[in-house]
Amino acid sequence: MHLLNEFLVRFSEVVRGLREPSAVAETACRMLLEQLGVDRAHWAEVDWTTEEFVILGSVAAPGVLAIEGRFPLAAWEPYSASHRLGRAVVVEDTKTDARADSAMRAATARMDIGADLAAPVLAGGRLTSVLAVKQRLPRRWTSEEIALVEHLAGRCWAEVERARAEAALRASEERYTFLLQLSDALRPLDAAVDIQGEATRLLRDHLDAGWCYYVEWDEVTARGVVLRDATRDGLPSLAGTHDVSDVPAFLDLLRTGKMLNVADYANFEGLSPELRARYTKLGFRSMLMATLVKQERLVASLLVGDSEVRTCSSDAEVLLMGVAERTWGAVERGRAEMALKRSEKRLRSVAESGVVAIAFFGLTGAITDANDAFLDMVGYNRTELERGDVRWDRLTPPEWIVQTQRAVEHYKITGTIEPYEKEYFRRNGERFWGLFSGRRIEENGEGVAVVLDITERKRAEAALRESEERQRMMVELVPVLLWSASPDGQEVALNDRWLTYTGQSAPDTQNYGWLEAIHPDDLPAARCF
Repeated sequence: MHLLNEFLVRFSEVVRGLREPSAVAETACRMLLEQLGVDRAHWAEVDWTTEEFVILGSVAAPGVLAIEGRFPLAAWEPYSASHRLGRAVVVEDTKTDARADSAMRAATARMDIGADLAAPVLAGGRLTSVLAVKQRLPRRWTSEEIALVEHLAGRCWAEVERARAEAALRASEERYTFLLQLSDALRPLDAAVDIQGEATRLLRDHLDAGWCYYVEWDEVTARGVVLRDATRDGLPSLAGTHDVSDVPAFLDLLRTGKMLNVADYANFEGLSPELRARYTKLGFRSMLMATLVKQERLVASLLVGDSEVRTCSSDAEVLLMGVAERTWGAVERGRAEMALKRSEKRLRSVAESGVVAIAFFGLTGAITDANDAFLDMVGYNRTELERGDVRWDRLTPPEWIVQTQRAVEHYKITGTIEPYEKEYFRRNGERFWGLFSGRRIEENGEGVAVVLDITERKRAEAALRESEERQRMMVELVPVLLWSASPDGQEVALNDRWLTYTGQSAPDTQNYGWLEAIHPDDLPAARCF
């Protein structure tokens, strides 16, 4: 027991500074190999999603092939069943062990395993990992050796989890730092091509990848557009439009929003042969892709690839998704800002053109801003506007206050001022007619109004009414019968003397009714006229 404790203390001291879980596992295997003089030692963890043993650390004596890779739990039955129960598996001779069937004996023979000792580790009642040593020749394992493997398995698991937690914390801090750097770099950019270019450049450098590019998808045309990418020297750019209409299964895969992690195209069956051939032709051997689906619509993918076989970690997956989300957000923000700038530019052009008068107003009567056309219209200058001297409630004549208040109440409810006409004061006290309309632009009630000076139109209308009234009075004063008809004889205008003389009423004269008042001898001439 003393030697066991001494060995475990030495192991803890050796692995204390190790940062990677695989380094901890490999150290345990190496120390166990040297302590027991065995041919092989390995640390395997259980991936329950695939029900496989995954070798995390493995060492072997000179001339002996180390055990690496992934192995189905079912392939190690009935030993796997013992591990799930937390029982160590002790095999002194694989050729004669009664628990193994012929398939298991054949497998151990192919792997050159004569004796086996494996101790499981359970967490929460579930098998998590196995520490195993193997001998090419049969071997009688002592109780001390069995105890050493079992105790070291527990200690190794604790140290692996410690290293994994520390690695996850470091990865989280590094990821957070990188994402902050990315956000700072993207913040001043508004063009989508610049945003994509900077995001892919930073990420490619960070991951030391061969390619990095951001694809915007159009599901209708089955095309993806790459505005700008980042590549390692010597690799081709993938900027441009990519037609994937011939591989609809690929789009179906992307629509799931699942992370695509391809370590080696040659051995990956998740993509169609056509798509693998397409990427392989470009030089791809590995790829990691994060896809964004917004409101059930495929919008974009962010991809890093390499010309070499490469296994990307779960930390890389989390980082890629974070960069994809931030890139998408920056692109959308940039496009919205550019659209706003274009809109503001158009509005500014209209406002500065002087074609229409524009004023920004509040609900309490203030006019907070206005263009020169409005100031010229009301006779104030910009200094007086900025001082607060220009107010719509003071510019409105008393007889128009009630109608103005009705427009304000409608504005509070609907956010719009329906076009209406009223008079306004100029600074010198003169009045002019304006056509007013407006819309709310701020949550606090501030709005913008467009004002057209319709004074000349109003004067023309008044002059026309006055002219028509004078004409009517003249018609009534003339001491003769006056009437007029439209070219088709349908519409008739006449004076009161006609009605008195003929005895007709005004409706009687319409639709050729006036012919009833014509002497029969004059009808032919009247009709011709």
